[in-house]
Amino acid sequence: MKIVKKVVKCLLCVVLIVVIALGIYNLFPLATAMHKIDGIEDSQKKVSEIEVSDQTKIFALGEASHGNHEFQDLKLEVFDNLVENDGYRTFVLECDYGEGLKLNAYIHHEMDINPIDTFSFDIYHSQEMLNLIDWMKNYNLVHPDDMVSFYGMDIQNPASSIEMIDGYCKKNGIVVDSAIHALLMKNSVYAYNQNEINQIESYMHDLQSKISDETIVYATNNIINGLEYVRIYQNHPGESNQIRDEYMANTVSWIQQHEDKPIMVSAHNGHVSKTASYTNMGTLLKQSYGDAYKVIGTDYFMTLDNISTGNRRMNLFFYSCDTLAYQAKYTQENRYYLDFTQTSTKIQDMIHSSMPSGSLGEGFDWLMYVLPTRTTMIYTPPVDMYDGMIYVYFVHPIHYKK
Repeated sequence: MKIVKKVVKCLLCVVLIVVIALGIYNLFPLATAMHKIDGIEDSQKKVSEIEVSDQTKIFALGEASHGNHEFQDLKLEVFDNLVENDGYRTFVLECDYGEGLKLNAYIHHEMDINPIDTFSFDIYHSQEMLNLIDWMKNYNLVHPDDMVSFYGMDIQNPASSIEMIDGYCKKNGIVVDSAIHALLMKNSVYAYNQNEINQIESYMHDLQSKISDETIVYATNNIINGLEYVRIYQNHPGESNQIRDEYMANTVSWIQQHEDKPIMVSAHNGHVSKTASYTNMGTLLKQSYGDAYKVIGTDYFMTLDNISTGNRRMNLFFYSCDTLAYQAKYTQENRYYLDFTQTSTKIQDMIHSSMPSGSLGEGFDWLMYVLPTRTTMIYTPPVDMYDGMIYVYFVHPIHYKK
């Protein structure tokens, strides 16, 4: 009995030591980040002061987390500024290409849909996203000769393109294979077998030669690319993120060339940043466009994030340990913009040094609370990833619309 008690005591001591160690491990970087940087006011700008040069062809705005009100609101605020001051007319979102086609028809008053239900990603079932879409629709009503356009760049829901392909084919007397289209709509694309993927791909290649509208041709390409992504996801899941970003980069490039004017892209920081742990979309666009690719990241110091926990969405608290994001606490707007080419020497030293920044996607597990510095933060010099950043002290949940 004495031996059992000793073992229990030893185990309790080990658990206590582990808890204390984890507490220090997690709280120390948080505590060291919470201090005022003298003179940072000289480098801080307002969001409205973001500048783009005439050489910029792709302006990318990242978000550190998908489920926050402030970051989704920034999409509209920044795009509004680009439209009014810099002549931008094209907005590209991290949603499927087919969904973008339907939303573009909606804002051009060509299709009556529920815009929020169009998205397969729950993160866009929000009042903030509805505000953006309504703004674009109203803008086109007032400016019928100079409209704005909406595109999607993702490939994870290729079936979303079918409705627009069907509509085009029926309008132009092109006979479609209803069995193939029904197959695409039947199940989640991740449930397709190899034979089904081959059938759909072959049919889409044949259909392309009958279509003259470039946006619809690209819809068939999007389906083919999406199925290739599914194939890789099924057989080599570790490579799926890179292939997804490669196809998104190709789509963004096609949109920019198709529109033949500067475009704004909005996606997670991890997709638009100029470097990442894998060859992401931003890396590829930077390689192709050079200085004509401008990317602004975002970060929070604290967030109450609306995030998927698998079977439901929850508002959960996280922090970033980002000293620069903490500085937004001292601003009137709870946020500020930092242009990395226009800062003091002290700030230059910081942004060229490895420092933490927040990074939340849609996946959540409780390990994030045990080891947040490993699962919800990245340590990279900000200047390596972005041309500037918008920092917000505390960000709130999106207004989720079920």
